Amino acid sequence: MDNQMIHVEVVYATPDKQQIVALEVPEGTTVRDAALKSGLDRQFEGLDLAKADMGIFGKAVAKPESVE
Repeated sequence: MDNQMIHVEVVYATPDKQQIVALEVPEGTTVRDAALKSGLDRQFEGLDLAKADMGIFGKAVAKPESVE
């Protein structure tokens, strides 16, 4: 059975720069997997998405929570 695709936006910002990446990902994708797929780590020097804190609408998520 194919997963439904959902639209998500991954955002990263520093005091000098903000980037928003729109993605279509399979339902059940984790927040971290969506962040890794965004490629933001290639746009911000020193950003390690594998270790960075994650959040949804400004609320921290500690576990690999799925995006909705």
